[in-house]
Amino acid sequence: SVRKQNMKFLEVSSLESLSSTITTNSIDCVLDIKLEPYSCKMVQSDKKHWKKEYESISTQRQALSPQEEELGLSPVGRRLRHLSESSRTDDCDIYLADSISPRTLFDLIAVLNSTFPDYDFTDRKSADFALVPIFELVQQKVDEKLSAAVFNYGSVKNDLWSTIKTEIKPEECTIYTFKPDYTSDPFSEDGCFWNFNYFLHNKNLNRLLFLSCRALSASNSADVSHEQLWDIED
Repeated sequence: SVRKQNMKFLEVSSLESLSSTITTNSIDCVLDIKLEPYSCKMVQSDKKHWKKEYESISTQRQALSPQEEELGLSPVGRRLRHLSESSRTDDCDIYLADSISPRTLFDLIAVLNSTFPDYDFTDRKSADFALVPIFELVQQKVDEKLSAAVFNYGSVKNDLWSTIKTEIKPEECTIYTFKPDYTSDPFSEDGCFWNFNYFLHNKNLNRLLFLSCRALSASNSADVSHEQLWDIED
């Protein structure tokens, strides 16, 4: 069987503090928020796993899912940089679907396996992910969701974005999102009534920041954290 790949988690106290504050101040739900930085440097065991299971499959970039229609984005995606700028047909630019390298796809899947150990994402494909063209769309979606779910979110918002900008430099990142299948992933669980997830991949830093949140029903004890269960039992 294929081994579940995992990523090296990097402890950043400022991100952990923000995550704790947001969770503690949730309104009428349990927020499972992830502000998790990972190193993209492979340890020796990962290198062997990569060469054995993945490297021989393909060196070609793989097509991503079309960008989200609800963001008002064109489904054709952005032009790939290696295309000739002069390539035109009937005065229209030639576009290809957004794509991802096999190595970056490997890293995104590894982050999901690390973050949600009760699930196995090993068989996920490039079409399960989509590109988010600009960081401002991430900010807009996150602020929209958290402002309605976190008490006094305005007092946290500036710290959240300034810390993320310090840690991952979003202007240098390629940003991806995982598309839930609504049957077999943590974003499709019963009692999860909204979610977002973004991978901010900074190739220069060789790091990846996973920014994700699930709003879970507070009435479903299965969705309550272990710490909250201890409080209930007391």
